[in-house]
Amino acid sequence: MRQLVSFKAYIRHIFVRYILALIVLMMTIFLGFMLFHYEVYVVRESRQASENLCTLLTAEWQRYNDGLQALTEDELLRAALEEPGDLAALNRRLYEFSFAGSLKSDFILLDAKQQVVTSSLYKENQELFLMNRSIQTDLQSLHNGSVMSASGVLRIPFSHGQEAEYVFMRAVTHEGRRLGYLIFSLKEDSFSALAGGRSVDQIAIMDAFDYVIFSTNRLLIDPLGKFA
Repeated sequence: MRQLVSFKAYIRHIFVRYILALIVLMMTIFLGFMLFHYEVYVVRESRQASENLCTLLTAEWQRYNDGLQALTEDELLRAALEEPGDLAALNRRLYEFSFAGSLKSDFILLDAKQQVVTSSLYKENQELFLMNRSIQTDLQSLHNGSVMSASGVLRIPFSHGQEAEYVFMRAVTHEGRRLGYLIFSLKEDSFSALAGGRSVDQIAIMDAFDYVIFSTNRLLIDPLGKFA
């Protein structure tokens, strides 16, 4: 009778050990699968989406920098600043450039006295733009001749769907004289369109100083405008 009890205890012990081993194996497989899924479908997809977006943004940044240089050297634009007249041809050229790429923009052309010559911004948005302290600082630098171009994050509460996230500016010169300034403000909805449809939950685009240009989650931006 004692041998029978001992045999049953032995069988029970072996059975428990195999069950525990099976549970450990299943947990190991499950954890391995979760890690594999995270690496393949989360980390890699996020990295790929980030690289694709970075490539696109780099191309757009280059387009605006090159385009600003070309436009500010264009005789049509210089003529509009020196002898204001019919601006139809110039406006067409500026509109075409503003909507040529993935990041759309509004434009504003100022003369040497910072008076608006032509712009796609609504009147009230033009006034908000010119009152902005950061914009005035950049315009002063352009006016002093210390720099030819400037760019940076734009935080102005524009209306009529003209909300912007970033601004490119360049002085228009001729024979050493400052004739005016050409500015493009990149539209917020263009950044939203680029961020939409990607296989990531949240996107934050920052400049070289960690200031947030655009984010799908505003809670990621601290009071200084940097990534929280």
